[in-house]
Amino acid sequence: MMKASSTLLMIIATALAGCAGPSSEVFLAPDGSTLAQVDCVSEQSECFATAAETCGGTYRVVDSWSNAGGSLADWVPGPFTWYHMQIVCGPSDGRMPDFEFRGSKYVPPAYDPPKQTTCTGMGNTVNCTTR
Repeated sequence: MMKASSTLLMIIATALAGCAGPSSEVFLAPDGSTLAQVDCVSEQSECFATAAETCGGTYRVVDSWSNAGGSLADWVPGPFTWYHMQIVCGPSDGRMPDFEFRGSKYVPPAYDPPKQTTCTGMGNTVNCTTR
């Protein structure tokens, strides 16, 4: 039973780790050229490495942007920056991605300090003040 639980946990951890790393999706453009969407979290260099690996060498950046997202996905704004490139495999024109920020910015929850209550008693009466 313990071995099955360990194996299941390892499979889940591997699947989640795969979600957090750089990824690419290859598709065909209307003119028949090979395009790819490259997504990575926190490190722009991961996008460059994934793009080169996807194309087997050089590529041209068609579009690029960044947005706030979570550590495993970029569906909702979160504390991590996600970088995206749309690329065409083949000779490069030398244009670097600008990773312009798009979408909602992450706003961390406001800090609400704990309330403090002070009570004083006199006889059978207790008065409390909360600040």
